[in-house]
Amino acid sequence: MSPGVRHVILAAVLFGTTGTSQALGPDTADPLTVGAIRLVVGALGLLAVAGSGGKLREALRADGRWLLLGIVGVAGYQLTFFGGVRLAGVGIGTLLTIGSAPVFTGIAARLITGERPVGAWYPATGLAIVGLALIADLGGDPDAVGVALALAAGATYALFAVGSDRVIQASTPTAAMAVIFGGGALLLAPVLLLGDLSWVASAGGVGSALWLGLMATTVAYVFYARGLAVTPVTTVSTLVLAEPLTALLLATLVLSEPLGLRSLSGATLVGIGLLVLSRGSRRDHPAVSPTP
Repeated sequence: MSPGVRHVILAAVLFGTTGTSQALGPDTADPLTVGAIRLVVGALGLLAVAGSGGKLREALRADGRWLLLGIVGVAGYQLTFFGGVRLAGVGIGTLLTIGSAPVFTGIAARLITGERPVGAWYPATGLAIVGLALIADLGGDPDAVGVALALAAGATYALFAVGSDRVIQASTPTAAMAVIFGGGALLLAPVLLLGDLSWVASAGGVGSALWLGLMATTVAYVFYARGLAVTPVTTVSTLVLAEPLTALLLATLVLSEPLGLRSLSGATLVGIGLLVLSRGSRRDHPAVSPTP
């Protein structure tokens, strides 16, 4: 397993703690303000890690198209994902977002940058999506707006991933993340000004905000960016599916949620898909080639 793959999987493990962190936080926390707080705290952490050296200036001088793509993508993801989960339900919302993100990323990378996925991406992504379908509760009649928002979250993640990939190539992984998340935080500032932030004042609220911002964002995206710097963006988007495996494990061990045979089978399929993809996924792999 290459260092890039390990970094992405470590990031995905930290991403997978967000649901448990929210569940252990205040019940009054509004999903939109949770997303905005996470982005702001995470951006401040990334800026602190990146420092004020020349690498930040290099990231700021990157092609404006890629910066804008990354910033709009990361801000849009926070709004659409938390809104989609709230309206469509956790199972459907999470499945549609996480399951559609690799597909949207593959399409976006092909159309925008011309990058083709590695050959293993296709079976690995297919296995992982089937596994997610088994893990998620697909019953009921989900809200149509929630479904649309969840799919929009998958699409905005793809924009963030493709834009970030190009900014990283122009600077350094941490500096690129700091600039993109800083821009996203500025875009979501109105949410903080208009939203109810009273939940942050409680001990549980502070703990949840700090974990979501510093661990599930700052530290996670340092790992994510380092992995993205040496791994094709389409491969990264599928490796991030280690997130729901972590979420499932934490829900069972920490929240005492039951783990049925169906969920266990789905987790196994996701794991097999990730194992398939973890081999031969460096950026210089011959199967990854831009169009002429």
